Amino acid sequence: MAEQLKVGFIGLGLMGIPMAKNLHKAGFLTAVYNRNSKKVKEFEKLDVASYSTPRELAAAVDVVVSCVTGPKDVREVYLGKNGVAVGAEKGLISIDMSTIGAKSAAEIASDLKHMGVHFIDAPVTGGTSGAEQGTLAIFVGGEKTVYEKILPILEAMGNNIHYMGKSGLGQATKLVNNLIVGETTIALAEGFLLGESLGLKRKQIQEALENVFAVSPAMKSKMPSMVANKFPVTFSVANLRKDLKLAKDENKGAELGYSLPSLNVAERMYKKGMDTGVGGEDVAAVIKIIGD
Repeated sequence: MAEQLKVGFIGLGLMGIPMAKNLHKAGFLTAVYNRNSKKVKEFEKLDVASYSTPRELAAAVDVVVSCVTGPKDVREVYLGKNGVAVGAEKGLISIDMSTIGAKSAAEIASDLKHMGVHFIDAPVTGGTSGAEQGTLAIFVGGEKTVYEKILPILEAMGNNIHYMGKSGLGQATKLVNNLIVGETTIALAEGFLLGESLGLKRKQIQEALENVFAVSPAMKSKMPSMVANKFPVTFSVANLRKDLKLAKDENKGAELGYSLPSLNVAERMYKKGMDTGVGGEDVAAVIKIIGD
């Protein structure tokens, strides 16, 4: 039964810590690993075991959940010399909730399958508030029978879960999501800047438009930062640029006779933010990038 599965969590960052805490609340979490060992202390106080390598963690659990930065990090976690695959018993299930692109997810799934390890790509969206509240949207790719087995684990972290199909299709869905986030955040910023140029104050624009049809929940959540011109990070410019570059690199539209011009513009805009020192700020800081 899924309730008896022992889960280990790798990657205690802004998203990973609250996700791991929700797994603990649901009775699944038994082990953690993080490159910065200071972050495991609060879990040790909860009687959750900590390990010094993914390899050691994998040997102690039935399911590994990871939430790290990008494709190279995920490959190292699972297939490195001290990776999950080295310590795993045959049949171990791995759930990667990072954003790494469809190609990398499919390749890692194939490599792990040859080593007797199941791989599910399950990237998330919903920000740190969704991670804390357990209301993340989760897009899943991989074997359906494995997905059905670990569904209660996913439900401990999210309430909007979609099985998309074979390995890589969860990642493909996340790239679609983040393309929309990146482009609409730019549109919101341009709207504020247009309003200012015409004599409006940002607070006026927020109050007039925060509940109109044109403004999505994601856009609405970025309005206060743009009004205050302060950008505490919930999702960084650097991470969004990474995701947009993945989408740009993996786009097969040319094979079908079309391009994605707005994607190309957005990727360049967030790269400019990284080049000008804004990479560590929240994506709402794109208003500063455009305004420079």
